[in-house]
Amino acid sequence: MPYIYFDVCVTGAGSLGIQLRSLSQDERDILPAGALLLLLGYHRPQGSPEGMLEKDYMLHAGDILMSITGNTENANFGLDDKDFTYQGSFVMEEVSKIILSETRPLYLRFAREATSLADIIQSCLLPPPTLNTCIPVLRAAIRRAAIQKDASLDALNGLRALAWRVLLGSFSINPLSWEEEASNQRKLYQEHAREIIKSDFIGGEELSAEAEQRVTPEICELWASVQRDVVRTYFTPGFVSDDDIGLRRAQMHRVLFVYAVLNRGVGYVQGMNEICAGLMEVLIQCCNLEHDDSYRRGKLRMKGAWKENLEFVEEDVFWLFSAVVAGPCRDAFIADNDSSHRAEQVAAGITPVNLSSPEGLGGGLVCRLSELERRIKLVSPGVYKLLHNKWKIRPHIYAARWYSVLFRREYQKDDNGGFGWRPNLWDYLFAFTGGDDSTRPRPYGESQADCLLDYCCAFVTLLHSELAKCADANAGLSMLISRRKVVQMTCGDRIPPPNSHELLLEAQRLRQLRNKVEYHNQIKADVVQAVGNLKDFFFGNGAAPVK
Repeated sequence: MPYIYFDVCVTGAGSLGIQLRSLSQDERDILPAGALLLLLGYHRPQGSPEGMLEKDYMLHAGDILMSITGNTENANFGLDDKDFTYQGSFVMEEVSKIILSETRPLYLRFAREATSLADIIQSCLLPPPTLNTCIPVLRAAIRRAAIQKDASLDALNGLRALAWRVLLGSFSINPLSWEEEASNQRKLYQEHAREIIKSDFIGGEELSAEAEQRVTPEICELWASVQRDVVRTYFTPGFVSDDDIGLRRAQMHRVLFVYAVLNRGVGYVQGMNEICAGLMEVLIQCCNLEHDDSYRRGKLRMKGAWKENLEFVEEDVFWLFSAVVAGPCRDAFIADNDSSHRAEQVAAGITPVNLSSPEGLGGGLVCRLSELERRIKLVSPGVYKLLHNKWKIRPHIYAARWYSVLFRREYQKDDNGGFGWRPNLWDYLFAFTGGDDSTRPRPYGESQADCLLDYCCAFVTLLHSELAKCADANAGLSMLISRRKVVQMTCGDRIPPPNSHELLLEAQRLRQLRNKVEYHNQIKADVVQAVGNLKDFFFGNGAAPVK
């Protein structure tokens, strides 16, 4: 079980107001190494004033005292590692001497068992680092949060952007190095932006004539292409205020332009603006949240806790966006990946795409949507017969937007409100995997691209009942693309998308079903291959079978 570690600093004179007890040998065996004493709760003799810790901190009965130091953070009052092996009474005596001496400032470190979802998430994202062990725990906790009711996602609170950084590899797994890493990333982006974006670009919607002479036509077209998409990008109400939309769009314009110039092999593709906007919304939300009621800030005053900075939203969005494109969207935005012989085989249904292969995720968007069609046929033959056999509609027509913008557009609010984008789909997606090293295991041995295809497959199957009511292919396509009912050639009201919670559960169910079916199919193929090998062994070289 992971633990939350937090520090308490007492500066004023007076009683601490807490009651401690020694640890039994059994408790020492199961508690974190170096545990000193167990907190029984607050203790105030009748008529005595409120204790220092009771007044300023939120301690719980059962918290574990890990260390106690005074004067400086490194000055330990005789409690060396060798002393932890002594009887509890000795430790109690030494701790009592320190507390009763009223030496100030006094530093105490406590540990708390992470039992709730919020505790587990915080224990993985706050110092002291647990390094490799925190990543699998963090992934599992966020996946559990995403598939529960939406209210459970409040456990991420202001840590969502930080969790995404860690899961996607933008930050290392050592919390003590995050400040330095963030500072280096921000400086590097600023250098790139100053070099790439000339003064003529900044603050103006169009290039001056002089600027157009100094830059290539391709760069001018790229700047204009990004701008056309940015000005029509939707921001979710409540995430970005109306007064800040102009500023945020200008920042997003620069982020996408700098990324496209630095990554010529990928460039800019329509849909990137939606991903960038979603990331910016979450970062701004994390910056604006109040933290005084959180275990990692406010009353607990955790040293080294990460804090988002609204001043560096543009820089932070750039690196987070780069990590997303290199993760679940890897290779999907590169059109050349669909021109290879392997991509043609996948598109023709000859061989399935291997999205988790170490040499690459297996082709571009066309390849992946062909793989989606194969999966729909595998787990939902009824939907496949309706779409593919009867209506001749392939996923390349209706699912390209789902995949390329990570479903953000499907959950935007319509003119009448009623539903809106929630980041829990991205929480689960980013927690599904996050690297190729052994410290970041993939559930089912699959990748984020697999998870995203499962989203697409689940989205189609959840619309099956509505699709069955459609009169023809045009009505079915309208339902898939815009979820509008077509009655007598007239578009009706737009129905809401499947609930994001239902989508996650359905994707999980279909993934398990697909794994089971593919496992049995593989066994059958192995049996057929084994029988063929035996026939070749006994009856090969044209020899007649023995009667």
